[in-house]
Amino acid sequence: MKCLKCKKKQRIRGFDFCRNCFIKVIDRRVRKELKISKAIKKGDNLLIIDDGTCSAKLNILLIKKIAGKIAKIKVKKQSFNINKKINFKGKIIAPWNLDDEIRLFMKSFLNNKPFRYLGNYDNIIKPLACLKQDECELFAKLLGLKFRKDKKKDDLTEFIGKIENKYLGTRFSILKSSKHML
Repeated sequence: MKCLKCKKKQRIRGFDFCRNCFIKVIDRRVRKELKISKAIKKGDNLLIIDDGTCSAKLNILLIKKIAGKIAKIKVKKQSFNINKKINFKGKIIAPWNLDDEIRLFMKSFLNNKPFRYLGNYDNIIKPLACLKQDECELFAKLLGLKFRKDKKKDDLTEFIGKIENKYLGTRFSILKSSKHML
């Protein structure tokens, strides 16, 4: 089948776009996410957490490309835990995608806990919260980035995946609902 955007090239298996259009669409979604959230401003100090995952590698590439001329960027190799504070005077770019955001929301919701870490908060920015895990992995592979496989899937992630297979757009609907609950 042909790409939905350019209608010329063959689609990537499992996606609606060809390679070039997929890269453009994903890049545009991340830029839009950052623009809407007004997360990065001129002169900001940014720390990109590099835990080796595809989300971290994409953050390094995209943030340098998008904000490299207006912000000071530092990359630090370390693991990322949403509950652990990182001492840095500036904003921290988290290796976090849509699946991570939904998993956090659903765990909070099902355990009747507050939703305090959803979205961008304090000095934590999640530019890839608009991208599903499989989109991040494909995007990174298409760009030739080397990364370690992301976290193991838990029961909740598998459950959400099954619902997504039956009802397309479930992940984005859950994300939208979580933003209304904040």
